Parts: sequence; C-alpha cells; structure tokens
Amino acid sequence: MMTIKIEVVEFILFDNLRYFRSAGVEVDHDTQFTDALSDIAVAGASPLLMFKNVSRYDIFINGGTKKDWPKDWSSQNCKTLAQAIIDGENKTDSALKKKTSKKKDKVKK
Repeated sequence: MMTIKIEVVEFILFDNLRYFRSAGVEVDHDTQFTDALSDIAVAGASPLLMFKNVSRYDIFINGGTKKDWPKDWSSQNCKTLAQAIIDGENKTDSALKKKTSKKKDKVKK
C-alpha cells in the first residue's frame, strides 16, 4: 500500500530535475523534462534515463511502489507526472485490495 504524498513525489521530481538538468537550463515545476534533460548518452547513460531511475528509487524509498511510469513521462512536468504516479499507485492499491478480498471470500466459502 502506498504511503507517499503527492507533494513529496513532486518535490523529489523537482529536486532531481535541478540536479540532472543540462548546464544553463533554468527549471521550475512547469518545465517539461525533455526541455531540461538531455537524452545524449555518455558511458551508456543519459541524464534523462538517470533522472528517471534515481527518481523512481527516491520515490520507492520514501513510501511509493515500483510502479511503471507513464510512457509519455518525459513530455510532462513535475506537477503532471507526480499526479500520474500517484494515480497509478492508487489504481495498483485498489487492484491489490480487490484481489486480496476475492481470495478471502474463497477461503470463507
């Protein structure tokens, strides 16, 4: 079950965006990730990919789950991606509760 709040997810995304952004690029909570993060790989990793991996890890260790991100995540900004992650997490939680409830019903019968 997810315990992370949307404000924490948005903070993590913004903090990591500031760290991985291309040199000289100004960022705020409305900056699209593709506008600030390079997809040019050096030694097999690009800032865009490193941002995603580090952010997913940070979200997980702060109470989120390892849910996949939306396919169009890089065209979003911190606010919209945070909401999509939370919405995806809530769907996962609901599906898990339904599955667990069905198992309990089978055991009772």
